[in-house]
Amino acid sequence: MAFPNKINTGLARGVPGDIATYSPHRGTARFLQSTDAANNVFGRYFTLNTVGEEVYAQAGGTGAFGGILVHSKEHARCLCGNDPLFSLPNGKWGTLLEMGCVYIQLPTGVTAKEGDLVKYTVATGVLGVGEVTPPAEGQDATEAQVLNAVIYRGNVADGDIAVIKITN
Repeated sequence: MAFPNKINTGLARGVPGDIATYSPHRGTARFLQSTDAANNVFGRYFTLNTVGEEVYAQAGGTGAFGGILVHSKEHARCLCGNDPLFSLPNGKWGTLLEMGCVYIQLPTGVTAKEGDLVKYTVATGVLGVGEVTPPAEGQDATEAQVLNAVIYRGNVADGDIAVIKITN
């Protein structure tokens, strides 16, 4: 092991999907069943989908608010197939944060400042920042607003880890 020769100029923020503060928070365990299991990534937005009597959580979507997938360290992972390290396959239970502060990964090319509104991509559940304008009549929405959610605790550089606060 080489002797360290570099000093980091900033502190690491956290891991996407981890609880960011010890303030009050609330979550619910949900059964994951997304259209594409590769989107079941910690720190992404999930909606609820009802099939018969069963309620499932899916990444993205246009249903009722399910929460942000959290607690990656609760799950044992076999790093097999094409699953990203911080994801769960369909058919597993995951905890969805409904209220509290959580670390998320902003996409490349996205910067944020404290107080910015939070939005998500309907197809994947990837979180971003900004206000969503309603789609033209007859068109499907590609993005939707995360209600009662803002960037919390500082500005965020291009594609970095951010903290969001959800006050549902």
